[in-house]
Amino acid sequence: MRRIDDWLRSSKDWQFILTGVLVFVMMPLAGSWLADGAAQWFVSAAPEEERAWRWGVLFLAGLLVVVVGVVWLRIYGERFILPDIEPVKDVEPRRVLIAFLSDLNKMSIRRADDGRWCFYGANGGTNEIGSVSALFEFVSHKSPLTSWQQLARAMYHHHKAGVLQKVILLASKKSRDAFEASDGGESSAPHPEIFFDALLNDGALPERRVSIEVAPGNVDFEDLTSSLMALQQAIKNSGAEHRDIVIDVTGGQKTASIAGALVTLDKRDLIFQYVPTGGPDEVKKGPDGVVVPKGYQVISRASSLSG
Repeated sequence: MRRIDDWLRSSKDWQFILTGVLVFVMMPLAGSWLADGAAQWFVSAAPEEERAWRWGVLFLAGLLVVVVGVVWLRIYGERFILPDIEPVKDVEPRRVLIAFLSDLNKMSIRRADDGRWCFYGANGGTNEIGSVSALFEFVSHKSPLTSWQQLARAMYHHHKAGVLQKVILLASKKSRDAFEASDGGESSAPHPEIFFDALLNDGALPERRVSIEVAPGNVDFEDLTSSLMALQQAIKNSGAEHRDIVIDVTGGQKTASIAGALVTLDKRDLIFQYVPTGGPDEVKKGPDGVVVPKGYQVISRASSLSG
């Protein structure tokens, strides 16, 4: 039975076809069976008549189809109803953050002998634009220190609350090539697991340490199917409940942002967020002056009507 359910959940085309047959063919037919069966069985036909049981069977068959139809629509029908995308007033800190890892856009990061992370301009420039040694120093720095700074702000919101336990990063080929090339010598980027581990877990107690992992394989941020499959696999591999996961789309392209919204469509407790950029009127900052992520939840109208 579980295999059938898994197949139905993964076969979107069959879900659409079966739902259409159910709504436009079987449900009206079941209504006719119920009406005719009830009229003939309870009113016209006397119990002793030989054909009375046939009307009873027709009535029960119609009732069964209606019950099955209601259950089917409750489980699978939500994805065929136009959803609402509602902003989350305050993004609640969550245990697992799944994020798209963008490349450094020709900027570079190197670690100095004293352990500080130094950031340099585009095209292999040697002019240092800033250096940090701690997470708060990185996220609150006034200068833009690569695209990873926005990603760190996405993590910081959940980390400062003492809730964040795991970060799963989805890398594109371009971003992966930058840090995997470091094994043979100089690279434009350190390995993200090393970089973010140093910032998030510096001085942390063992029970407060955050697990950082880069998911295997390359994700095409401009391909919807690739982004969706990567997100679905990361959610599965996280081992967490949907209410404990947040999808961050700050580092992806527009297509990846769409994937972040779509993957939450049939997962009521899953939300997605991004860290905005812009002037004071366009971003919200917390009491510590760090930009706060904006969160959104995709809610099916069927879900909202059912409570």
